[in-house]
Amino acid sequence: MIKGVDHVGVVTKDLTASLKFYCDTLGFTVNRVVDMADGGKIAFLDIPGGGSFEVIGKVPKEVWPDTEEKPGIATLHHVGFIVEDVNEAFGRLKAAPGVELLMDAPREVGAGRKVVSFHGPDGVFYHVTQVPSKKK
Repeated sequence: MIKGVDHVGVVTKDLTASLKFYCDTLGFTVNRVVDMADGGKIAFLDIPGGGSFEVIGKVPKEVWPDTEEKPGIATLHHVGFIVEDVNEAFGRLKAAPGVELLMDAPREVGAGRKVVSFHGPDGVFYHVTQVPSKKK
């Protein structure tokens, strides 16, 4: 079912300072910044050599149901995996013991991506993402 790791997401107390650290110190580059309806932002960074890193500012719970604000610290928020077929993954997760789905159906999140968010049996927040096919 899983094809690879899509990204790791962290919640930050200061998006500007975090972007400066990840870009200026670690050499990541900003791929895109998404402005949320409530004024929050999520930044998607490219990691040198491949991979993606998501830096999450304030976001509403209806967008990411498991976002917890912890004043003064940044926290690991979730791990996102790539899947071929998000609907098939949703069915497998729904049938899996100990999995708590955090949405009733796969959700489109922009840029042609569809996700399903869930807690694994260990309580960690994950989501699986179907990414659009790359045009050749």
